[in-house]
Amino acid sequence: MRSEVEQPGPGEVRVRMHVAAAGSGRGAAGTPRHDGAGVVDAVGPDVDGLTAGDFVWVWNASGTAREYLILPRRNVVPLPPGVSFDVGASLGVPALTAHRALTAAAGEPTRLVPGALTGRVVLVAGAAGPAENATIQLASWAGAHVVVAVSSPAEAESARAAGADHVRLPPPPGGGVLPPAADRAGLPGSPDGAALPESAESAPFPEPPDIVADLAAAADMTPDQQDEAVASVTAAAAAHRLRVGAEAGLPITRFPLAQVAAAYETAERHPTGKVLIDI
Repeated sequence: MRSEVEQPGPGEVRVRMHVAAAGSGRGAAGTPRHDGAGVVDAVGPDVDGLTAGDFVWVWNASGTAREYLILPRRNVVPLPPGVSFDVGASLGVPALTAHRALTAAAGEPTRLVPGALTGRVVLVAGAAGPAENATIQLASWAGAHVVVAVSSPAEAESARAAGADHVRLPPPPGGGVLPPAADRAGLPGSPDGAALPESAESAPFPEPPDIVADLAAAADMTPDQQDEAVASVTAAAAAHRLRVGAEAGLPITRFPLAQVAAAYETAERHPTGKVLIDI
C-alpha cells in the first residue's frame, strides 16, 4: 500500500482522509490504525462504483492517520447518505469483528440483515469498547434479544444506550441478588452511588443465550466473510443502527493530526469509547 500523493493504479482508489480511528491494536477488539473515512480523490483504471467526490469509509488500511491513502477498491466502501465521517471511521475492525462474532456459530446466518437473529438471545461481555458496542448495535438491528454482562453502573448505562435489552451487573459483595432499583443507590462497588434504571434488570433474564459473542475468536475472516460483513455493516450504518457518541454508549475523544502520538497513547490506555483523529 502506498501513501504518497500519486496516481492510483489499476483497481486502486486514492482517498483524501478526513477522520481516522486510533486504537490499541490488541486482539480482535483493537483498532490498529486500520480504519477511517474520507472523500475519493481519484480512481485508477478498472474501478467501478466509485468516482471522485464520493464519501467513503475504509478498512484494513494500515496507517489511516495521514492526508492521502491509495487502497485497493475492495477496501474502500461508499458511505451511505447522511452517515458522518465519525461513524465511517468507527466501522472497520470493531464492526467487522462484531459481525463475525455474531455469525460464526454453526447454524447461524452468514450475513446479518434485519430479522436475521429474531428469536435469538445474544450475550455480550462488556460494553465499554468499540467492538462490544458494535456487537450490541448489530445484534439489536438484526432482531436479537441482547443481554450484556457489565461490571459497573456506568458500563450498564453504555450498554443501554447501545440498545441492550437486558443488562446484568455482578452481585453485590457477599453474594445474593441485586435488590430492586429503588433500593440500589449507594450499593458497595458503585462509586457514584447512583441507582441503575429499573429497566436494566427488571425484565426476566432469558437463559441460556443462543449466541455468546466471542470477539477474541473472530479476528480471522476469509475474504467471503469479510465481504458479507462489509455489506451488513454498511446496511446497518445506512439505517442509522450503527452510531457513535455518548448517546450511543460510545463517547468520542478527538485529537488533531498534529497530536497523533497523543491520540495513540490515549487509545493504548483503553478508554471507554472511541478515539478519533481529525486529518
